[in-house]
Amino acid sequence: MWKMLPSVIYAIESSRRMDVAIALPFLVAARAAAKRGIRLMVSGQGPDELFAGYARHVRIMQDGGPRALDEQLRTEVAMTHRTNLERDERAVAHGGCDLFYPYMSRMFIDYALAAPSEWKVSLYSEPQRKTIFRRLAIEMGLPRKIATARKSATQFSSGSDRLIVDAVRSHTVGTSIGRRRASSMVQPVLDEIAFRLGVAPAPSSPPSIDADWSSVDQFLRALATGD
Repeated sequence: MWKMLPSVIYAIESSRRMDVAIALPFLVAARAAAKRGIRLMVSGQGPDELFAGYARHVRIMQDGGPRALDEQLRTEVAMTHRTNLERDERAVAHGGCDLFYPYMSRMFIDYALAAPSEWKVSLYSEPQRKTIFRRLAIEMGLPRKIATARKSATQFSSGSDRLIVDAVRSHTVGTSIGRRRASSMVQPVLDEIAFRLGVAPAPSSPPSIDADWSSVDQFLRALATGD
């Protein structure tokens, strides 16, 4: 996992912890697919922005009503390529594949945004979010247990964030640290890797640790030789 971090950061041109943790499983999956001769991957990105899948959407519905939620969803859909899709596309491309988003087609977006917000958020029943989307999934044959499952962020459901913490913990030189301390060190370490790769300026607060940075040097050598 430690050796994967330079690849992920270089691919997405970001050292932000959440972005790295989300991009990591995309890159791993793309590499596995490419080895099997698969060149196109399908992503389920989009429904959270189209059908109100985040906790904040319930709060907006409670405080501002349907019109406020409609405006919020349109804003998020307009921004999602820059905030989410571009990152995922870069990670998958670095792994040797292209990415297709069926939920982000123009026609589907238009239909989804035209649906009333009252169909998307239920204030008085569970699950509260993506109500109509979950109902459609059930009607199309998806098991209810899956269709009504609670949302879990990619970086946690995949275990990538935990793996990154473990990687930082195990590649710190000369000291033994616990998981909580390792977790607090993740962002400074990612920033330092990005700096060494040349994709980010020097960190404002360089990590006060001695880590094994040889994987960065190995990645740069492989990049230079085309391996």
